[in-house]
Amino acid sequence: MNIKGYRVGIVVLTTAATLLLLIGSSYLAQMATVQRPLARVLASRPEISEFNISSQNGVTLITMQLEDVANLHSTYWSIYHEAKQVMGGRDLVVKVSDRRSGDLEAIYHQLHFYIHEALSTGNFSRMAQAVAELAGNAGISYRVAVDDQHVFVQLHAGDSYLYEVVPRVHRGGQ
Repeated sequence: MNIKGYRVGIVVLTTAATLLLLIGSSYLAQMATVQRPLARVLASRPEISEFNISSQNGVTLITMQLEDVANLHSTYWSIYHEAKQVMGGRDLVVKVSDRRSGDLEAIYHQLHFYIHEALSTGNFSRMAQAVAELAGNAGISYRVAVDDQHVFVQLHAGDSYLYEVVPRVHRGGQ
């Protein structure tokens, strides 16, 4: 079929092939400049037992299973900043998974009310008292840290541990 001297079939096939080539080269560039270097960095970290890197709407998401760490706050930021160096100016979200038990989840469920209340009121000392009381009464070791962007909660009991990184302010990329 010809329209004004152009063969429509050839134009459609050429356009589709060009589009596929552009999408494919974009994917390969993403893999070479972001995914592989980021995977190398994450694989080199002994505190990360598993990780997954995905991308959605221009944001790279790292989901990582951490080993039992002494300080979630410093571990999180160390990994975040190292990953961010690889990412450059691209948006990055880091999510942490753990090895939680039902008992730890039950304690965290009680604690999360105090955490969100502290996020609303700024009364973090009350939150810290509640964590000490609830975790202490349950015989669970704990660590809580607060910075300008997150509240970090660690609960440890036997071989189980629960990590929660609760954002203080919803900011893009974190």
